Amino acid sequence: MTQFAQRAVTWSENWRRFRKNKAALIGGLIVLAVVITAIIAPVISPYNPDDVVAGRLQPPSNKFWFGTDGIGRDCLSRVVWGSRTALMVGLGASLISVIVGVAFGSIAGYYGGIIDDAMMRICEILLVIPSFFLYILIVSIFRVRGPEYIAVLLALTGWTELAKIVRVDFFSLKEREFTKAAIGLGASDIHIIFRYLLPNDLAPIIVVATMNIAGFIIMEAALSFIGLGDPTACSWGIMLSQGRQYIGYAWWLATFPGLATFITAVGFNFLGDGLRDSLDPRLRGTI
Repeated sequence: MTQFAQRAVTWSENWRRFRKNKAALIGGLIVLAVVITAIIAPVISPYNPDDVVAGRLQPPSNKFWFGTDGIGRDCLSRVVWGSRTALMVGLGASLISVIVGVAFGSIAGYYGGIIDDAMMRICEILLVIPSFFLYILIVSIFRVRGPEYIAVLLALTGWTELAKIVRVDFFSLKEREFTKAAIGLGASDIHIIFRYLLPNDLAPIIVVATMNIAGFIIMEAALSFIGLGDPTACSWGIMLSQGRQYIGYAWWLATFPGLATFITAVGFNFLGDGLRDSLDPRLRGTI
């Protein structure tokens, strides 16, 4: 059986295990619903999220399902459009952290020695620094407020866990027979890494990347909530921050964006748990 056929069989078995995991299916459906909502936001949104459409602080009704905010904007429209910001930050930060983490872990794990020691010291330095306070410091100093900047900022420290996982896996994979055969045939380091090592390490990479998305979405909401996000952006965290001053008599302002953040994070966590159990049982209980 060829290597491609073996991978096809393995992924087919993983898919069967995934389908039997009810929590994973629920998480997948939640994530799919959020993604579809973000894509078709202009179609399903009742109003422009920045337009004043009615009186301020109107409670939920048949006309305004989620009520209106402190200046008369439709909260449902803002929650729908907020899904775009959440996914842009979560997916963007996860993608950047995967690129950096995989590159860092691949180099450290493949070459080892002094290179590995030096690169792991960098990881350890970043791991001992409280990430949240580091985010606050950078945002306060450089005044970066847009969602795209927040995504890059979150990825600065979000890659370390993945780098350590890839590094450990590479230590094992480079001792396998197919790697030694490729080295004996004179294959270049780049060819060995991308052709033989990374394809055999996709499972933990996918799992960690998915799990990280939930954390990045929550972190963006937290930064926006304490006033470090872009106040002009349509963000669930901004909505929570704006709604806290009315929490005593306008409960809907904080309730609906809070539920949206919670449900989305739970969806990605459930999906990540299912992928972990289906793709790479070695990671059970380690993430």
